[in-house]
Amino acid sequence: MKRPFMCFCILLMVISILRFYVIDYGSPPGEMPQEAVTLQGRLDSREVKSGYTILYLSDIFFYDNSVKEISNYNSIGLRCYIEETEDLKLGQQVAVQGFLALPQEAGNQGEFDEASYYSRMGYKYVLYEGKILAKSREYDILLQLLYDFKCYAKMQINTYLEQTDAGIMSAMLLGDKTNIDNDTKFLYRSMGIYHILAISGLHISLIGGFLYKLLKILRIKPTIAVLLSLGMVIFYGIMIGMPPSALRAIIMFGFGLIAPLINRSHDRFTSLAVAGICLVGINPQLIEDAGVQLSFLAVLGIIGLYPTFLNIHQQHMKIADSVWISFAVSYITLPVIMQTYYEIPMYSLILNVCIVPFVPTLIGLGLLIIMCGNLLPVVAELCAWLIKYILLFYEKILLLFQKLPGNTLVTGAPQIFKIIIFYVLLGVLVLFIYKIKRKLLIRSLKSENTYMEGRQAEYVKEQRCILSILIRMRIAQVIIMLILVLVLLLPQKYDCRITFLDVGQGDGICIETDNDVYLIDCGSTSKSGIGQYIVKPFLQYQGITKVDGWFLTHPDSDHVSGFKELCERENMDGIKVETLYIPLALEKEFADLISLAKRKGIGVVLLEKGDTLTCGELEFMVISPDKNTFYKDENDASLVLYLQYEEFTGLFMGDAGFVAEQAVSEAGIKDISLLKVAHHGSAIEANSFEFIEGTSPRLAVISCGINNSYGHPHEEVVERLKTSGSVICRTDKMGQISIIFKGEKMRIEHL
Repeated sequence: MKRPFMCFCILLMVISILRFYVIDYGSPPGEMPQEAVTLQGRLDSREVKSGYTILYLSDIFFYDNSVKEISNYNSIGLRCYIEETEDLKLGQQVAVQGFLALPQEAGNQGEFDEASYYSRMGYKYVLYEGKILAKSREYDILLQLLYDFKCYAKMQINTYLEQTDAGIMSAMLLGDKTNIDNDTKFLYRSMGIYHILAISGLHISLIGGFLYKLLKILRIKPTIAVLLSLGMVIFYGIMIGMPPSALRAIIMFGFGLIAPLINRSHDRFTSLAVAGICLVGINPQLIEDAGVQLSFLAVLGIIGLYPTFLNIHQQHMKIADSVWISFAVSYITLPVIMQTYYEIPMYSLILNVCIVPFVPTLIGLGLLIIMCGNLLPVVAELCAWLIKYILLFYEKILLLFQKLPGNTLVTGAPQIFKIIIFYVLLGVLVLFIYKIKRKLLIRSLKSENTYMEGRQAEYVKEQRCILSILIRMRIAQVIIMLILVLVLLLPQKYDCRITFLDVGQGDGICIETDNDVYLIDCGSTSKSGIGQYIVKPFLQYQGITKVDGWFLTHPDSDHVSGFKELCERENMDGIKVETLYIPLALEKEFADLISLAKRKGIGVVLLEKGDTLTCGELEFMVISPDKNTFYKDENDASLVLYLQYEEFTGLFMGDAGFVAEQAVSEAGIKDISLLKVAHHGSAIEANSFEFIEGTSPRLAVISCGINNSYGHPHEEVVERLKTSGSVICRTDKMGQISIIFKGEKMRIEHL
C-alpha cells in the first residue's frame, strides 16, 4: 500500500466524523431561564465594538440552580455582550451576570445559521446585558502578550493606512475582518477573491519561509532554524486565533521543514491527511465548516488536480502554471462554492491570475509597516503608499469586471448526492490520469533509449503514439469535467412548490413552477433586513433570479418590508421583478411603493374582486377586495387570492377579516387543500368558526413570530382548526414550510 500513514490518518478522520454523528454529545436545552444567571468562565478572546464588547468564554460553570441542566455542558463556551470596557486579560477567570439565550438558528434555506456557526467554534450560548462581577488576578501571559502585539500591529496599520485599506490589511495580516466595510466584503466575495482576506498557507509559508531562509543565510544550525521558524508560525497562529485554515497550513509547513532533517521527502498528501485528523480530532464539527472544506480542497486542487494538466514530464512555465493552478483550485472548490454562496463568480479565474501575484508583496509591505512604524516612519509611509495603489488597482479591476455582463451565475445550492457524485467521479478521473501518465512516461523514457541507439524513426513513431494518447486523454478529461459541472447545475425537478418563509412576525410566501415564480408579501416587524438576509438568500438558494409576479396584500410593514428593502438596494441585489400586483382598493395607501417600483422598472397591476391570472397550470383568482365595498381599515381590504393547481386549491388571506370571509363564502369556496391563516392566527375580527368550518382546509399554515407580543396564534383559532380536522403547520415552531408537488404526490417539508 502506498502512503500507508496517509491512509491510516484518513481512516481515523472518518471514524472521528462518524463518531460525532452517531454519538449524542448533548444539545443545549431549548428553554432558557427568564431571570438573570451568574456564571464563570475562562476568557479566550474579546472583540471591542462601537459601544460594546464581546467576550468569548470557555469552561463555563453556572452558579444558579435554575440552570443545573445546562451545567452538564460546562465544557462548552458562550459569547457575552457587555457595555463596559473594563481592562480584562486573556486567560483570566471572569464571573459575569446576564440573560442567557441560544444563538438564532436559520429558519429558511439560504439564511445564515448563527447557531451552527458559533457551535462549530465551541460557543453554544449567548449572554446578553452582561455585567462583570469579578475577575481573577491570574491570566495567560503568553496569550496576553500576543494579543497586545496584535493590538499594536493593528494600531500601526490604522495609523499609516486609510480606513478601507487598513481594514483589508488587518484581515490579510491579523485575521481581523471587523473593520472591512460591507461593500468591500461584497465586492471581494462576489468576484471570487475573498479568499485573499483569509489567513492561509500563503501567509504561513511567507512568514515562516522568510525567517527560515534568513536563519540559513546567517548559518544557524538547521535544527534550530526549523524550531525557530516553526515556533514563529505557531505563535502567529495563536495570535490570530488559530483559525482552522491556519492550523492546517502550520501543520503542512512543519512537515515541509522537518522532512529534510530526517532525510525524508515531504509528501504533501500525507501532511494534509495529518492536518485533517488533527482538526477533526480537536473538533469534529469543523468538517461542516465551509472555510475548512475550501481550505483543504484548495490544497488538493494544487497537489492533486493541477498535475493532471501538465505534460508527462511535469514541465513548468510560470504564467501557464498560475492559470492552471487557479483553474484547478476554482474547479475543485466549485461544489462547495455553490453550496455556500449559491452562485459562481464567472471571472474569478482571470481575476485570481491578476490579483494573487501581488498578495505576497502586500503581506511583506504590511509586515514592514508593523515593524518600522515607530522606528522608521519614512519606510512605513513608503510601504503605505505602495499598499494604497496596489489596493486601488484591486478595486478598479474588480469594479471593472463587476460591470461586465454575466459576472455571476446564480446556480442555487446543489443537492448533496450531486456533490458526492462530483467528487467521487473526479477522484476516479484523477487516479486514472495519473496511472495513464505514469505508463506513458515509462514508454517515453524507453523510447529515448532507441533514439540514443540511432533508431530515430522508431523513436518518432513512439512519440507520435504517446502524443496521440495524451490528446485523446485530454479531450476525455475536458468532456468528463464539463459533464460533472453540468450534473451540479441540473436543477432539482418538481412540478410546483409553495414555500412559507419564516420571517418572524409577518408573512412571506413563494410559489414556484418550472417556468414561473410568484411571491406573496414578504415582510416582518420582528426581523430587520429580511429582504437582504432572508428573501434574497432563499431565492439564490433556489437558483432564482427573476420573480414573475409579486403580490402585496396590504401596505403594513409586516407584509411589505422585504419588497421595499430590495427595491431600495442597488440593482435589487440582482433580483429582477417583472410585475407588482396590489389591490385597487388600496391604491392610495400603496402610492409610495408604486412610485418606488416604477423607478425600478417594475410593472404595476391593480387587482380587484373577480380578476384572474393564469400562468401555465397555476390560476390565481382575486376574491377580495371589491372596489365598491367600504373597508374600515387596511387589513379588511387585504388582497385575498384563491389558487388552483390541478386538484390542489389554496386560499391566501393576508390580514383579511370577516368581510373577506363573507366574500369567500359567496364565491362558493369550500373543502380547500390549503389555508394561509389570516392575520397570523388572530381571533380578533378574523378566522371565525363559520369560515374555518366552511372552507374545511386539509392543511392550515400560520405565519407568526416566536413568543410574539400579540399572542399569535390565538388559542381559539388553533382549536377551531383542530376541530375542522386541519393539519396545522406554524413557522414559529417549524421554520420554513414547503409544500412540494411531483406528479400526483404531495409532501410537506420544513427546517
